[in-house]
Amino acid sequence: MRFLKKSISAVLIVCLIIDIITPYALDAKEVNNLNFPATPEISLTLNGKNIKITIEETLNAQGYKIMMKENYDKNYKKIKKLKKDGSIKRYYTVKNLSEGDYYFKVKAYNKVNGKTIWGAYSVVRIMRLKNQEIPTVTNSPTITPVPTLTPTPILVPEPTLTPTPEPEQKVKINSTNFPDASFRKFISDKIDLNKNFELSEKEISKVKEMNIAFLKIENLTGIEYFKDLEILKCGSNLLTNLDVSKNLSLKELACSSNKLVSINVKGLNNLLSLSCDQNELTEIDLRELPSLTKLYCSGNKLKTIDLCGISTLKTLMCYKNELTSINLEGAISLEDVRCQWNQLSSIDVTTNTSLKLLRCEDNNLTYLDLSSFDTRNVRTFSGIFKNCKDLKIKINIVLINTLL
Repeated sequence: MRFLKKSISAVLIVCLIIDIITPYALDAKEVNNLNFPATPEISLTLNGKNIKITIEETLNAQGYKIMMKENYDKNYKKIKKLKKDGSIKRYYTVKNLSEGDYYFKVKAYNKVNGKTIWGAYSVVRIMRLKNQEIPTVTNSPTITPVPTLTPTPILVPEPTLTPTPEPEQKVKINSTNFPDASFRKFISDKIDLNKNFELSEKEISKVKEMNIAFLKIENLTGIEYFKDLEILKCGSNLLTNLDVSKNLSLKELACSSNKLVSINVKGLNNLLSLSCDQNELTEIDLRELPSLTKLYCSGNKLKTIDLCGISTLKTLMCYKNELTSINLEGAISLEDVRCQWNQLSSIDVTTNTSLKLLRCEDNNLTYLDLSSFDTRNVRTFSGIFKNCKDLKIKINIVLINTLL
């Protein structure tokens, strides 16, 4: 650990000690002349049971270290250290792998005056291997068929039958289909246009947006009939459970300020924004939301959040929960993270290289790795140091000048 001797700006707390973790100590002259290796770009190719890793030419790199782990819950292990040989690309193949998910990341190194300088890790790349049965081909003796003469059939055209159209499926507006009286009244007043106490297919398909906030609704059974619904705003009601897994066209869901203890959003491939803050949720399954860009889930009782692989996510608001772990691996588009007022002891943002704002004060953090960030893209790390007196930070030399 080294004490920073420069004056610290008003953004930071006076007497803060930042632990700059580097593989060796550099004097000022070496730092001024030092060429740090750039972050490598890598890609994966699958060939049977083998995975080929391609490393693009990296500025100021004399070699690379390749790390791999099998499945998410395992630890990374070094599988190869390659020296740069002057070619534009470097390749390495991992052979005879078994079925499973394989995670890879690479970082480059440079040598100055006999000392090794490591760069930041690349974006994590994931490859899934599945065993496939290959049909067995057997050789059969070739049999020459004996030609046979068959009479030419006389085709008599059948009469054309006009299909009978299926009767239109209508949904009756009653307590069976819509048990909640307040929700049922909204359907009758706003959607049943001809006031015949039933919904036609045309009436249902016209509903693209539904705003039913502040109506004291306790049960949203019946929402599943609206297959073309894209925007649902049902905040500030009395809901305890919400299942919208059959509303596959949904793009925006706002259900904040209810009493939700469970929410089902599985399979919503088009969902872009989810606001479920100020509820009583203890868990939320986000694994099947490939288009999600915004998640607001503050003010709940969440213990963990798993956003692994949601590459579209840009905004995460999860402050004021009971979080002890948060998984952001592979969320490469993430720009804004606010996870303050939780119980986090660590948070890994090394793969979130698009991050521009990070709020994580009032946690139990003891270590934070910011070494992969280019400060030209970082707007602020506001509040990182508040109430984190034992916090150690891994940081790159460029970022020091921004924080000082």
